Amino acid sequence: MSELFTPGRWYPKTDNFEPGFSSIVLNDKRAGWVMRIQHNGEAIEARQQADLALVAAAPDLYRALKDCVDLIDVLSPLEGDTVRKARVALALARGWW
Repeated sequence: MSELFTPGRWYPKTDNFEPGFSSIVLNDKRAGWVMRIQHNGEAIEARQQADLALVAAAPDLYRALKDCVDLIDVLSPLEGDTVRKARVALALARGWW
């Protein structure tokens, strides 16, 4: 199955052209950003910085959770609450809600 989101590692960037905005950018040589996030004021607050870091980590978190679920599928035919929650989280990340 192919995911539709932008592949690769994402990085938060707060030194933008416009005050009050932060970006999630790619680490490769392609120009551009994955998304822009607006925050209040010119200085980014600690909570907003943490939100930005969480969003930037999304591709890595997705891949790690998917690898865990795939490994559990191989090791055990049983599916408990934790695996069901993981499958729901992966589906939500793919936009299936």
